Amino acid sequence: MGAIQKAGDGASPAAGNSLNQKAGVSDAEPIICANAFRAAVHPDQVPYMAKIENIELLELDPLLPATALDNVSADIGLPAFRERRPGDDGRGVAIAVIDSGIDVDHPT
Repeated sequence: MGAIQKAGDGASPAAGNSLNQKAGVSDAEPIICANAFRAAVHPDQVPYMAKIENIELLELDPLLPATALDNVSADIGLPAFRERRPGDDGRGVAIAVIDSGIDVDHPT
């Protein structure tokens, strides 16, 4: 669940400590560029978080469907694509990957 603070309050360590003290959130991580915090909370904590004055929005992380890789070509509709476009097999296609930066927190 994300806790979005009002603009101007900032996603500072002090604000994170406030979440901990007022709602029992112990793992609030600041998302500085969004002026927000991300934390795993129990549903029982939500009413307490909703009462904190400088919290503007509480948002659940979306549940995403999982795709088993045992039948991925059917899952992405590849057989139907091949029937509609038999000549499109990827030959002659150039692909570029543009990386947005270095992940300094990556374990390797």
